[in-house]
Amino acid sequence: MKNVLFIGAVAAVVILSSCRKEYTCVCTEDGYTQEYEYQSIKEDDAKSECEDQQDTFNANGQSVVCTLD
Repeated sequence: MKNVLFIGAVAAVVILSSCRKEYTCVCTEDGYTQEYEYQSIKEDDAKSECEDQQDTFNANGQSVVCTLD
């Protein structure tokens, strides 16, 4: 019985850690900062969105750095 509870607890931790969360993409250029909120999204998807945001700015000739918080 203890093994079943232990396995269940481990499974719950794994499932909860991979849940969708809120992330903030912070883009800066020359002291100017813009934040973009991503809600109910996986971390890998949030990273991809943040990188896309940076690419969009830089395609327009800007020198923006975006990081995921």
